[in-house]
Amino acid sequence: MLLYMAILDKKERLWIEYSHSKSTAVREELIMEYVSLVKLVAGRLAIYLGANVEYDDLVSYGIFGLIDAIDKFDYGKGIKFETYASLRIRGSILDQIRKMDWIPRSVRQKQKSITEASKKLEALKGPNYSDADMAKELGISEEEYDTWMQQTNVTNISSLDDFMEQGNDVKAPAYHGTGVNPENRILKEELKTQLTEALSMLTEKEKKMCRTLISVYKRKLKKCVSRNTTLSAGDIVKEYEKRFYRYMNETDMGSERGKFISYLNIFSGLAAYEILREKGLTETEGIQAYDLMCASLRKFSSILYKGADLLPNAYKIVRQSLIDDLEGEKRICWDTEILQDDDREFTYEISRCLYFDTCKEHGYPEFCKVFCTHDWYALGVLKRHAKFIRKSTIAEDGTVCHDTIKKIK
Repeated sequence: MLLYMAILDKKERLWIEYSHSKSTAVREELIMEYVSLVKLVAGRLAIYLGANVEYDDLVSYGIFGLIDAIDKFDYGKGIKFETYASLRIRGSILDQIRKMDWIPRSVRQKQKSITEASKKLEALKGPNYSDADMAKELGISEEEYDTWMQQTNVTNISSLDDFMEQGNDVKAPAYHGTGVNPENRILKEELKTQLTEALSMLTEKEKKMCRTLISVYKRKLKKCVSRNTTLSAGDIVKEYEKRFYRYMNETDMGSERGKFISYLNIFSGLAAYEILREKGLTETEGIQAYDLMCASLRKFSSILYKGADLLPNAYKIVRQSLIDDLEGEKRICWDTEILQDDDREFTYEISRCLYFDTCKEHGYPEFCKVFCTHDWYALGVLKRHAKFIRKSTIAEDGTVCHDTIKKIK
């Protein structure tokens, strides 16, 4: 028996001892062993809650869940404690969050008004109502409605609810009767850890982008689909969100932040395009719909580079931004060869592109062209002090992407 105990790791030894003795001292050791799990779960939820709550507070709430999990865990059932405890920890945190009045009253009222207007319009017109319909029902302009939506997205009023609907609700599993098998639920929870682990590596700015990107794209997609009377906008938007999160969860992203950001960009568009094609839209119609979804993003990129082009050192600024993409955190996304790099010209070739490879793997290689078009919207505006020249792309039946930035006197 002593030899058997010696070859077990520390956690297993503690569990065996605690399951027999229920010792307070051993219980405290177990708590210390799993504090890192509480921090991980708190970090995941912090992504959705943003600056509205303190991370340390989430950890404190989670400790109570950890203690509850230790007290109620049956080591003899052979279930992995980490996944079982994650449910309890998140449940404890969310119970406390629900009790907090962490949303500004004015924003809460706007969300309530939006919800009521949405229900009324859906009853009158079905799911295919537009932003203009919503603005009219609320008695505000479309610009004001966009502002309201941004405010409610940023404060994550609906994000937490969406998080629950995606299978992340964390009520403690029941072991009695003939209800849902807790082991199956725990296995489903394990499938979601990859996305959240990748998210935990992001900066606060990137976390905010992740929280808002899908909310914005859902609204834009609904607006696009509403123009087609043969499609159900509500069903498509729901399927879009589910598919996006499924792809993010199933994809091996490794530990590179740049790879995660690239997949976020790819799947936020590809998931929508796939669904629209499956619903009968042509390639052109599907790409046009996505173009409308990301029109604001493209406009912002154009404005950014137009501003840079006004500066005498525009060439240096653009060159450095490309080097940061090609050799920085995103370097894992492509194989690059720099052909020329001096004070007059920067030319490079890409022979492997994660964007094209992913689209091809999903059966829609043509969709990669939209990402190439993004480059044109951004860099194509350069005219005064720099110029963008594209010779070929992999997506356009080329073997390489060949790009040049030239300095203009």
